[in-house]
Amino acid sequence: MAPTGARDSNGNQRTSAELQERQEKGLFFKCNDKFCPGHRCQKLFLIEACNDDEDDDKDVVMEDDVGDSRENIEVPAISLHAIAGTRVLETMKVHGKIGNEGVVVLIDSGSTHNFVSEKLAEKVGLQPIFRGKFEVVVALGEKLSSSSKCRQVNLI
Repeated sequence: MAPTGARDSNGNQRTSAELQERQEKGLFFKCNDKFCPGHRCQKLFLIEACNDDEDDDKDVVMEDDVGDSRENIEVPAISLHAIAGTRVLETMKVHGKIGNEGVVVLIDSGSTHNFVSEKLAEKVGLQPIFRGKFEVVVALGEKLSSSSKCRQVNLI
């Protein structure tokens, strides 16, 4: 019998059928990672390094806004390689700093946004702005959700 009451990383209730399917695939109930003991789901924060003159909200998909107008909303895109930290021919790996903390940056020509883990954001003192749920499309068309942005992050 599949567990009941499990919620995904966005807090949405999973159905018994979804839980059963995830169990058969060996996936965690809360995220899309493969099951392994001691796993902790990562949370992503969007880092924006753009002009404040632009309308930043055009990339945000608010939970209440999802509906018939969804086709007209530009959803941020990032390659799966950039999320997973793997390198392919189109990805360049460089070393940088956020504050005094050394970071590895994957520059991917297929990505429109940059991401940082919750752990690193906390470590370097970034202040995430909770903006409501929005989605990011990764290379294979899968959508990942986040609810926070970090604006004007200086990457050296």
